[in-house]
Amino acid sequence: MKKEEQKVIMTNLGLPMLAEKTQFTDELFNLDNNFDMNGSPMNRAAYNLMVSKRDISLYVLHNMKPHRNWYVTDIKKYFGIKGNGQKLLDRFLALVSEYEELMKVSAEIDNDPHE
Repeated sequence: MKKEEQKVIMTNLGLPMLAEKTQFTDELFNLDNNFDMNGSPMNRAAYNLMVSKRDISLYVLHNMKPHRNWYVTDIKKYFGIKGNGQKLLDRFLALVSEYEELMKVSAEIDNDPHE
């Protein structure tokens, strides 16, 4: 998906964080970016989002690094978010919320009987 198309579509859906061009959104909208997860295809960006939600929560709420090679800077760059501590977690959870809304809208479109 081109940057301009992505921005227009996501803005019209009311998803401003997904309208931004980041490595996460590039991978999310890349249809060839799937891998096999327990016998089902899984988008690599969606997987990274789920794992990062756990990791950021551990880091912010419990002051724990998930593993010794984990750096919060990598998460900030990948998802295109800024902030420290609770602000970082809040922005990340807003991104997760936008992703969930996108999946909900996508499911509704897939189940539309008027197509």
